[in-house]
Amino acid sequence: MGQIKTWCPRCDQGWVVEVYIEPLEQIAYFCDECEALWFDGNNITQASFVDYSTFMEERGFSNVYDKLRFSNPDSAHITVDLNAEQLRLLIGALRETLEALDPWEFAARMGFTRQEVVSMMKRLRESQRTIE
Repeated sequence: MGQIKTWCPRCDQGWVVEVYIEPLEQIAYFCDECEALWFDGNNITQASFVDYSTFMEERGFSNVYDKLRFSNPDSAHITVDLNAEQLRLLIGALRETLEALDPWEFAARMGFTRQEVVSMMKRLRESQRTIE
């Protein structure tokens, strides 16, 4: 999937990101804040959205957030320079996020699944052990 990311014209509070809706086998564009959904990346306007939950439920799908996969290219890597205290802060923030968000809202609010965050935390902890 490509990388379209634009500010949401509906709520003016979140990012519109490319997603893949598994049961429909369709790429769409989803606001990570208000759940507005667009199917045409060239027509992301306040007038052209549909509500994601309503759209999926009208088609008979439950657990609608499990059906959404966010764009996450595996080939993109970056390096971040953190000291031990900053790394501890990042791990703590991720842990608190895992505890605070309900499973049904996690992927929609974070842009990643709980499993992806847990996996990243494991890698961060491995890095933490090497510097302490």
